[in-house]
Amino acid sequence: MLLRKLCGSLKVYVSDVNGKLLIFEYRNDGILLGEALRQGPSKKPQFKVEQASKRLQINEVEQIGAFLEARGMTVDTATLIARHRQGLSLKIAKEIYQKNQVRYDTYGARLKHAPEKLAAALFSAFVMDYDRLKRQDHVAPYAAKETTK
Repeated sequence: MLLRKLCGSLKVYVSDVNGKLLIFEYRNDGILLGEALRQGPSKKPQFKVEQASKRLQINEVEQIGAFLEARGMTVDTATLIARHRQGLSLKIAKEIYQKNQVRYDTYGARLKHAPEKLAAALFSAFVMDYDRLKRQDHVAPYAAKETTK
């Protein structure tokens, strides 16, 4: 109760150390105002939990890697990051996989390698398919039409 009267309207820093709460002035070199014992485990406010979850969401490279690993490929992270910088997105990765899924399955059935080598070979085939897609000359639909005057 004394602490509440002392710090009632002051901004303070509270630090949790070894089960004790240490209360300091609200400055970089703040003076220790007091100590208190915790009554129970601390809980973060809901908005802090939401901010942390937004910050910790998986980035797109990790999503692409997880997608490809779920399909039996061993992902080389450096190669995947390089392709992501060239424009590979999760949507494009899914399209490439769906378009070439039968080929990947037959490729996997024909190769008689160890599973880890097969998984790496499938990823290499995926990368080659992406590179082939990038090399194709894409013309925007509005640019392909002839204009009449």
